Amino acid sequence: MCQHHGVPPMPGAVLDFTYAPPDRRRRDAQNMPHMLKAAIDGIADAMGCDDHGFRCVFPSQFSEPVKGGAVLVHIKPKEERE
Repeated sequence: MCQHHGVPPMPGAVLDFTYAPPDRRRRDAQNMPHMLKAAIDGIADAMGCDDHGFRCVFPSQFSEPVKGGAVLVHIKPKEERE
């Protein structure tokens, strides 16, 4: 899908996650990385690369609730080290 739209494989991509729960009930943000494994695999599959080089950035807390809840993923090219 990504390659169909001209998105190149980014095996070292940075995946920056934001969590917005559907309501104000108490939740544990530390469980979210495990719950998102299939989504990370799907992103890698769509890019045509292996996910072992991804650097995933997970927040320590949830953002404000939104109707229906949401997980936003900002995908950025590999950060160059100085």
